[in-house]
Amino acid sequence: MAPEPEVTILKNSDVDLILVSDYFVGIPFPERASKLYRYWEGGLPLEVLCYTKKEFDTKKKRIGLVKDALKEGIVLI
Repeated sequence: MAPEPEVTILKNSDVDLILVSDYFVGIPFPERASKLYRYWEGGLPLEVLCYTKKEFDTKKKRIGLVKDALKEGIVLI
């Protein structure tokens, strides 16, 4: 089993969450995350990026946030 990554929380830290689901098909990108913020009870600010499976597969091949998250992030489920 791989060791857990070290987590450093800074004063200006937030939570970056990427959700991948075909539930988002047909929902305009800006509206997807707004439906989820009402469920956030964490103590840090939240930034949510919501992608369909197809969008995520495209994004993970490009240089950017999604590719970085796959290397450095923590998979929850």
